[in-house]
Amino acid sequence: MLVTADCDSLLAAIMQAQVTTSDLDPGVDFSFDKGKLTLQGEGKERGNSKIEVPISFSDVSKKVKIDPKFMTDFLKVLDAKAKVSIYLPPETGEPLKITADEGGYVYVVMPMSS
Repeated sequence: MLVTADCDSLLAAIMQAQVTTSDLDPGVDFSFDKGKLTLQGEGKERGNSKIEVPISFSDVSKKVKIDPKFMTDFLKVLDAKAKVSIYLPPETGEPLKITADEGGYVYVVMPMSS
C-alpha cells in the first residue's frame, strides 16, 4: 500500500497531534483512509487531538500507532515542498518505509504496539 503526501502539511499535522501525547504514552494513531490521513493523539493531562491531512491513498483503510518523534525527525530535514511516499506493510507490526522525492532518502519507522 502506497501513500503520498506533502511534507509540510504532514509535518504540521503530526506536530499538532503530538501536543496532546505524553512521555509515558507518546504514540499517535495514524488512520489511512481514501483521500485522508487522520492523526489522533491522547494524553491524560493534555486531552485529545484529531487532525486530518489530505493524502493520495485509495486502498483499504489501515491504522498504525507511531511515535511522532521518529516521523518529525525525518520530515524536518526535507524541503517543505517535498512529496513523501509511505509504504504501508501488509501485516500489522511490520515497519513502514518512507521515501522523499528529493535526495534519495529512505527512512524506516517501526510502529508501536497498540
